[in-house]
Amino acid sequence: MRPYFLIFVFTSFYFLFGFSQTKDKNGNIIFTNSELNKIYKEINYLNEKVIEQQNLIENLELQLKIQQAGLNESLQPEKKLYEPTPVVSQFSAAIPNIDKGLKLLCFFSPTCDHCQGAGKDIVSVIAKSNVKPKVHIAFQEEPEEVPNFFKIIGREFNHQVFEIRQFMKVFGLTNDVPGVVLMWNGNIIKFYQGSGDAAFSKDKLIKDLKDIEKKLKQ
Repeated sequence: MRPYFLIFVFTSFYFLFGFSQTKDKNGNIIFTNSELNKIYKEINYLNEKVIEQQNLIENLELQLKIQQAGLNESLQPEKKLYEPTPVVSQFSAAIPNIDKGLKLLCFFSPTCDHCQGAGKDIVSVIAKSNVKPKVHIAFQEEPEEVPNFFKIIGREFNHQVFEIRQFMKVFGLTNDVPGVVLMWNGNIIKFYQGSGDAAFSKDKLIKDLKDIEKKLKQ
C-alpha cells in the first residue's frame, strides 16, 4: 500500500475516532497499542476491499474483451454458400416454383413397379443425406392410385397429376418413366429416365447429392 494512502488513513483515524493526541518531544503523535491494533485492522479491511474492487475491474475488463471479440466475429461477412445462377427451365411453365432452390422432379406412373421402386429409393437416400432436395412428383394420370403409391413408398411428396398428353409434353415424348430430374435454381444437374445407361438408380442419386455437398463446403 502506498505511503500517501497510509498517511491519509492514519490522519483520518486520528480526526474521526479521536485517537490519542499524545506527542513525543519531536511533536510526533504517539498511538497506544490498542489504537494501533484498531488502525491495522481497518487498514487490512480497506486493503481487502481494494483487492475486491481490483478483481471486479479485471473481471469486467475480461467480459468486455469477450463481448468485443464476439462483436468483431459477428461483423465478419457471412460466407455465401455456392449456388448456380438461376435460369428458367423447360418445366417451369407447367410446374410452379420448380426453378427455386434444389429440387428433385420425378415423372412417375402411380401403378408402375419401377416408379414405386424409384420412389422408395428416393425416400431412403434423402433420409440419410445431408443434402435434402425438395421432391415434386408429376404423375401420369390415375389420380385414384396416388394415395396407394405414397403408401407403398412410405412418404408423401408435393405432386401434380397430368393427363397423358400434357404429361408427355412436359416430360418429353421420347422419354420413359421412371423419370428423375435433379435441378438447382432451374439448372438441370442430372436427367434420368427409362432403362439402360440413362436409368435412375439409388447409387447415382447418392453420388449426385455428395457432389453437391462438396460444392456447398467450398
